Amino acid sequence: SPSIMKSIIGGNLITGAITKGLGAITSLAGSTIGAGFNRLQNIEASKARLKGFGYDNKQVNQITKSATAAVTGTQYSMGDAMTASAGAIAAGIKPGELEGYLKEVGNAAAATGSDFNDVASIMNKVKTTGHLQADEMRQLSDRGLPVLAKLAENAGVSVDKMSDKISKGNVSFDEF
Repeated sequence: SPSIMKSIIGGNLITGAITKGLGAITSLAGSTIGAGFNRLQNIEASKARLKGFGYDNKQVNQITKSATAAVTGTQYSMGDAMTASAGAIAAGIKPGELEGYLKEVGNAAAATGSDFNDVASIMNKVKTTGHLQADEMRQLSDRGLPVLAKLAENAGVSVDKMSDKISKGNVSFDEF
């Protein structure tokens, strides 16, 4: 009878372990599927935004191809690229420039360990205004990009001089 009790308790422990294991697998599958659906929603929402901007299906498909090419072989998803694409197009990036622009976003994000769309948002703000402002420069610097020093070096001026140019709105998107 102790052997019967032991087998019952042992069976319940095994059943409990199996139940917990199945619960963990179900949770992992649910989160993976949920993440997939979120990416799909981001892609579809971005396509809808692009259509709202007046792009037809052919143009949206070309933008989608550029977004795909920009993140292929990277850690970033198609959902990230499409979200950033819609914002970039709204900011004034031309569809033909999009792939290169998104690769720059991805490089900056990867170099700093930042979220792809956070970096895209900052860069899109610079594109929208046409010039780098101190706020965007600080946001990129906070992420580990030495924007001020690099701009000063490229322009052949001191960091103080470049900081003054930025505060006056004299650093264009193209210089950036």
